[in-house]
Order: sequence, then C-alpha cells, then structure tokens
Amino acid sequence: MSPIDSRAKGAQGERDCVNLIRDLTGIHVVRTRTPGAASDVGDIAGLDNVLIEVKAHANIARSISEGIPQARAAAERTRRDWPTVWVRRPGGRYVVVMEPDAWLSMWREATA
Repeated sequence: MSPIDSRAKGAQGERDCVNLIRDLTGIHVVRTRTPGAASDVGDIAGLDNVLIEVKAHANIARSISEGIPQARAAAERTRRDWPTVWVRRPGGRYVVVMEPDAWLSMWREATA
C-alpha cells in the first residue's frame, strides 16, 4: 500500500470512529490531524481527559503494539489520564484497548 493509500485509510478510520462516538454519545468529537510524533495529541479530541489513538490494521497485534506507546506518549504530552487505542480490522467493529492502570483509574473515577 502506498503512503497516500495508507493515510487515506487512516483518515477514513478516524472519521468512522468520530461518527461512532457521536452516534453512541451525542458528544461532538473531532479529528485532530496533528502530523508528526513530536506534536501528536491523539487522533480524536472532545472526550474529557481521554486520549484516543485510532488504528485500523488487518494485524490487531500490530495495531496494539504501535498504538499503546503512541497513546501513552500523547496522553503524557497533553496531560490526559486515560490513553486509549481504538482498534479495528478492515470491515470489523472497533474495540478499545487500555493499559490496566489507566482503565482502573477511569473505573475508580466512574464509581466514586
């Protein structure tokens, strides 16, 4: 796949994720479109304290192994507590991946 095709696929995955979040929550979220790792603030903004990195590879393990460090670094840079990776295979449904400490922090706040 050429770099242009890969970018277009990534952009479509982000748009699909934005639409999913809007449909499920009614919250207005947007794509962030920040190029480059140094300025990465995640792929989608609008959920308080949540960093969203979107991955859409056929290889789920690759999506997770690339996405978790990216989400963690961007969350630290933007001071968000809950880095998430939204993963889906082509044509599949999204699943949300979080590291245990972030998930438990979110759970504690939700149940407090």
